[in-house]
Amino acid sequence: MDSQSKLILFNCNEDYELKLYTEDNLKNLDTDDIIKIREFSELRLLLNSNDSDYFEMPEMDDYFIPNRILTGNNDHYKYQANDYFVLFSLRRTEEAQVVPLVPGLYTIKSSIEKTIYYSYFYVVPKDLSIPDWQTMKNELESAISGLAMDFVRRKNTESVSDNISADDYSISITKIKLFLQREKEILFIIEKLRKEARYRIGKKYNWNPIGAKNLTDSMTIRKMGERPDKRGMVFSAKRYLEYNVPENRWANMIIHSFIMFSVRSIKKLKNIQKELEKNRISNKRYDHYRQKSNVYFQENRLQNNLDSISLDISRLSKLVSYFHTVLKDDFLDDAVGVINVDIPKALILNPQYNFLYKLYIFLNKKQTEVVLDKSYEYFWKRTDELYEIWTYIKTIQALIENDYKPTEGWIFSKNPYEDILPRLESNEVVEFENPEGKLVRLVFNSALGKGKKSTKERPLLTDSNKNKPDIRLDMFDPNEEYAGSILLDAKYKRLENVLRSQRDNNEHGIMEQFREYKKSPYVSKGYWHVDEILQSQLMPVQAVIVLYPKDDGSTVRIQTLEQNIFFNELNPHKGMTNFVSVLGNQISLRYKIFERYYKVSEFEKINK
Repeated sequence: MDSQSKLILFNCNEDYELKLYTEDNLKNLDTDDIIKIREFSELRLLLNSNDSDYFEMPEMDDYFIPNRILTGNNDHYKYQANDYFVLFSLRRTEEAQVVPLVPGLYTIKSSIEKTIYYSYFYVVPKDLSIPDWQTMKNELESAISGLAMDFVRRKNTESVSDNISADDYSISITKIKLFLQREKEILFIIEKLRKEARYRIGKKYNWNPIGAKNLTDSMTIRKMGERPDKRGMVFSAKRYLEYNVPENRWANMIIHSFIMFSVRSIKKLKNIQKELEKNRISNKRYDHYRQKSNVYFQENRLQNNLDSISLDISRLSKLVSYFHTVLKDDFLDDAVGVINVDIPKALILNPQYNFLYKLYIFLNKKQTEVVLDKSYEYFWKRTDELYEIWTYIKTIQALIENDYKPTEGWIFSKNPYEDILPRLESNEVVEFENPEGKLVRLVFNSALGKGKKSTKERPLLTDSNKNKPDIRLDMFDPNEEYAGSILLDAKYKRLENVLRSQRDNNEHGIMEQFREYKKSPYVSKGYWHVDEILQSQLMPVQAVIVLYPKDDGSTVRIQTLEQNIFFNELNPHKGMTNFVSVLGNQISLRYKIFERYYKVSEFEKINK
């Protein structure tokens, strides 16, 4: 290697010369040997070397990095030496790469004088420790899966809705993935069976002229004694391979089931393709608000998902064609008749038949594993998105602990054994009900209405530009009369940074946003059934709850209690008990206020 060659990582005001290793051998490296970079910090990379040298970063292929070159051999991008490449920028210019890098390990493969070297750096979460980040990710996986499965089990137990047929269980993304993972094994096993299929020796008897080479046995002697008229003929046997044995009848049935599974899988994947394209089209209308790099990332991610699905569809289609060809072979074509309930020994003892049998059983048993949308693979590693989704899940769990049960919406409107559990999108709603019949709607990342009439879906209106809380909780009585709302904001920052940010336009920082959330929303006339005089005094927003991952002892938590603005530290190790208590108390208080003034309003109506 040219001793002058250097791979330099520029991070904020620091320059790091990355070590160049001759082997991609992470297990021999100490964690202290790998440079750690905080997420959401400026990042540039430069290979200082000969002009013909370059490096590759497969993890960055979906991102928009100007001036890199797409190589023809492996579809990875090539970054030429002696040119600065911006991996992440806080400057929101047209050509800037503004999509944050997800926390995790990044590998750089450098080609220097035609020799390959490996370098590494680690992006670490900004305001969470790596163990906390991993815990949060694991909690998301288990919570989403567990909540969805508990909901289905509860629905079935209550017999409120039991529309999951046995047929629904027979197909899932998990099964499709496993089936395709076994593709080479399936082909190998079936090809081996085509050469070594089980059979028994059968005999066919015919009258043939004496003198030919004939196979005779006791049947020959008996038949010739019975037919003296066949003088000059002999009743001889001819051996043949009899493939119509129980194990081949099972194999025939199993391969037919593979065809059915593959056809239904293709249909399911095509539906997923349509849904992905539909979602992207619906999101395109926001592209003019996004940076070029963000649009590029969205398009690339979609295309990669579509290409992956298309490849799976193609593989399944080829398998269907192959299975149809195999069914024409003698060992399967001749294997007809009733399949016995008793399993033939060969299905257990013979490796080829046993493989097919086990795969058949797996594909036809009820699904117990849950599959999450692929987009989680990106978004739960991007910690600001991770924290928002995680706090929404925690709010669901807090409501459940306060005796509110989910009834529909998001993952609670899916069959977790059959559907991909979708990523949490803006405007998603989960509805809850408690034993008294009180209704709660939990809305994710939805703007308050402007200049419209209040509705059940959007009861709060506002004239303020601060109109999009991360979470909105709308409360209704058993008659679906609107009682009030609680607004929640998830800030992926330390409390000190939460209060210090967004100080512009002569306003008083982010605290002003929280006060606006509390004071500015209103309800259109006639929708909120409390006395009109009281409506001007009684705010529809009961409380604002601010969730953040790390405390710093700020006194603002105490100073804002009188304004019903609550600051709650919430991370995997702390804050849940207090959050459950605060949320439950504010819901209970709002219903007491509503019941008091709603009754007064009704009394006055009766006496008019």
